[in-house]
Amino acid sequence: MSFKLDAVKPGFGDDLAALVQGEGGKLANSHPLAVRVFGLLADLARGELSGLPLEEREGTADLSDCRKVYFDLDPRETRPRFRLVYRLLPNEENPSTIQAVAVGYRASLDAYVRAARNLGRL
Repeated sequence: MSFKLDAVKPGFGDDLAALVQGEGGKLANSHPLAVRVFGLLADLARGELSGLPLEEREGTADLSDCRKVYFDLDPRETRPRFRLVYRLLPNEENPSTIQAVAVGYRASLDAYVRAARNLGRL
């Protein structure tokens, strides 16, 4: 099954740009980190990848309607440094769209705080 792809605007793009800049990059669409994120989104949209469900966490708001994908540029990394947060719309039971919500660091729950902010839940 394949899905349409959408993103929370402008939040997701801002998050990606900040992440690329934080990793020393300048052009978000050509940086290896951005390419990796776009590849993950394409895999999700084609139904070739599925993330893990999120839940309500103290300090990040309720993200139980979202999912997460762990990733890193180095596939040998045992604890990936980054998280991609997305959700299935209109709902988990009958999805037609993958919505990119946030992307950020694992440290300090950065990606989850960004997701809560992008969804107006902070």
